[in-house]
Amino acid sequence: SGDQIKTETEEHMSRIVTALLCGALALALAPALGQADGDAMLEQLVVEMAETPKEHAALARYYEAKAEEARDEAARHERMGHSYHGAKFPNRTRMRAHCAKISEKYNAMADEYDALAKLHEEEAK
Repeated sequence: SGDQIKTETEEHMSRIVTALLCGALALALAPALGQADGDAMLEQLVVEMAETPKEHAALARYYEAKAEEARDEAARHERMGHSYHGAKFPNRTRMRAHCAKISEKYNAMADEYDALAKLHEEEAK
């Protein structure tokens, strides 16, 4: 009925306004908390409020971008590790191993973000 549609629309608008207010609060607090803390708070809020297929599709795109960022970091550490190959100092082997380990962790993070993106894609259907 018309009243039910109006109530659902009002509820959805209320959720949007609440999300915007919380997002603004998180952004305002970010300098005091540190940018990463503010980002984490905002991410948590968005994940908790996601209900519609569009919201889940947006989260899927977000996690795909996070996967790409992790892959970029993995590649950066791989390049850094390769730069130690020609080095002439005693710890170069350990430094290469350090970079390889970090690269592996970023690649594993990318795989996890990809998996999470797929789950949100399924929710978007």
